[in-house]
Amino acid sequence: MTMQDIDWNALKIFGKVVETGNFSHAGKAFGISQPTISRAIEGLEEKLGYQLFTRTTKGLVVSDAAKELAQYTRAMGINCETFTRVASAMGNEIKGTIRISTSEIVGIYILPELLKKIGKKYDGLDFEIIASDEISDLTEREADIAIRMAKPTQNALLAQKIGEIAIGAYANEKYFESNEMPENIDDLTRHDMIFYDALSPFLIPFTQEFPIIESAHFKYRAASPAVQLSLILRGVGIGFCQAGIANEYGLKRILKDEINIKIPAYIAMHENLKNQKRYITIFRELANELRDYINGIKL
Repeated sequence: MTMQDIDWNALKIFGKVVETGNFSHAGKAFGISQPTISRAIEGLEEKLGYQLFTRTTKGLVVSDAAKELAQYTRAMGINCETFTRVASAMGNEIKGTIRISTSEIVGIYILPELLKKIGKKYDGLDFEIIASDEISDLTEREADIAIRMAKPTQNALLAQKIGEIAIGAYANEKYFESNEMPENIDDLTRHDMIFYDALSPFLIPFTQEFPIIESAHFKYRAASPAVQLSLILRGVGIGFCQAGIANEYGLKRILKDEINIKIPAYIAMHENLKNQKRYITIFRELANELRDYINGIKL
C-alpha cells in the first residue's frame, strides 16, 4: 500500500468516527449520510486489510489498531488547521485566526479584557484561546502565541519576558466574619487553607520558600487554579492568588510582608512566524497589553 492508495477524506472520516464512537455522529459532523460514512470506512478497511471497528448490538467497538492510528489523524487535523492559518497569513493583511495558548487563570481572568481591546483594533482577526495549565507545543504549532508563567525552553522560539506577576495570600472579607485575621505565618495552620491537590515540579520552589505549606491544613484542595480562586472568592478560606485579580475582586491580602511571591511572565511564538505581519503584530500588541497590566497592579 502506498500514499496514493489512501483516500484523505476517508482518513478524516475515520478520525471523526474514533472521536465520536458513532457513524451517525461522525456523519452529522461532516454533513454527510451514515451510508457514506460506512462506505468510506469499509473502503479504508479493505485497503488496510484488517477491521478497524466492530459493530455490536451495544454500539461500535473501536479496535486497538484504530486507537493507535487515530493519533496520526489527530496530528493531520492539527497540521491542516495550521496550514490554513499560515496560508491565510502569508500576505500583509492582518486578518484570519490567531490561536493563543495560556494558563487557565490568565485565560479566564486576564486575557479576555486584553483581547477585547485588541479585537476592536483589528476587525479582521478571530481568536482561538487554549486555556490550560498544560503547555502547548509551539514548535509543533499547537498554538501560534503562548503566554507562560515559566521561561520557554523549546528551541526555535521568539520569546520575551513581560515582567513579574505578584502572588500573595488572600481571602474574602466574608471569611473573617467568623475567623480571626492571622498575625503571622504560623497562624495559618489554624485556618482553612486552599491549595493544589498535589505538588507538581512548578510548586516545589514555592514550598521551599514557604515551608508552612507542608504543615498547613489545606481543607480545600483542587488541581484547577480557577476552582481554587472560586473558593477564595466565596469566602471559603485563605488561598494564593495573583495580586491583579485579587484587586479586581476586592480580596483582602493576608501577611503581605511575609508572603510576597513573584513569578515571571513570558510571551512566545515560533520564530518562523516573525516575518508574517498578522502574528508579529498581535505578538507585540499582547506583549504591550500584558506589560501595562502587570505595571498597573497595585501591590
